[in-house]
Amino acid sequence: TEIYTLSLHDALPISWTQGTGGQCSDFLVSRGTVSGGPYTLIDTTTACSTLTYTDTASTTNILVEGQTYYYVVQAQNPGNTSADSTQASGTIPYTAPVAPFGLTATAK
Repeated sequence: TEIYTLSLHDALPISWTQGTGGQCSDFLVSRGTVSGGPYTLIDTTTACSTLTYTDTASTTNILVEGQTYYYVVQAQNPGNTSADSTQASGTIPYTAPVAPFGLTATAK
């Protein structure tokens, strides 16, 4: 299974293709901050027809600007879990700062 990422400002959408082999019941999505892992499980899809996941920033899921995140996906069924997919990565881009305002000049 290969996965792909696309960077947004507060989310990293990932997508993958279904591998061939045994029946799949769902996918395990894991993320790390170092290439090659370790990875932490962040979500489980509810069906093998779901081939996308968006890792979205929230108060309980902090995504840091400038940080590169590394993802792997595993397929599972009630009896087995596949090996990790190939790794994909994405970086949360820096948001442009707000321009200064209220600038005044005083002649002397």
